[in-house]
Amino acid sequence: MEKNILNLKKEFRAKGIYYTPRELAEKCKTLLERKNEKIKEIYDPTCGQGNLLSIFDDDVIKYGQELDEIELNKAKEILKNFNGYVGDTLKINGFNKKFDYIIANPPFSVSWEQNKDDERFSIAPKLAPKTKADYAFILHIIYMLSEKGKAVIIESPGILYRGHAEYEIRKWI
Repeated sequence: MEKNILNLKKEFRAKGIYYTPRELAEKCKTLLERKNEKIKEIYDPTCGQGNLLSIFDDDVIKYGQELDEIELNKAKEILKNFNGYVGDTLKINGFNKKFDYIIANPPFSVSWEQNKDDERFSIAPKLAPKTKADYAFILHIIYMLSEKGKAVIIESPGILYRGHAEYEIRKWI
């Protein structure tokens, strides 16, 4: 098989490379934990099969949204106390509540349908570019945080260097 980008993506997906390694998930969990406060519930807006959520104890209530129904069904099979919602996180907010803890590894630089009327995104000075939804996911997560909320987000380092709208959003954050 020729090693072109499409074949590499298929190979990575087959090997589970799109899923967060457990060691990285554990590190994210330690960044979320606070002294003398137990995490009672956690939200992942792009949960996939639930790898990030799986590092939390069974008594922790887990919320996850996923575009792919097959992936969400796998999460439902492996996770205890799981509330899942199928749908595009950037189009529909599946949960009408704020969270004290959010953990996420959104897909890097995917395209999205901009919506300047959605309050999750209109709070920032600019919309994330149509071809790079990284900051749209971050804005969604900020919107979903409670007043005392804390989030850990795994992102591509490229989001720290891009200009234009992403620079304006980064500066605002």
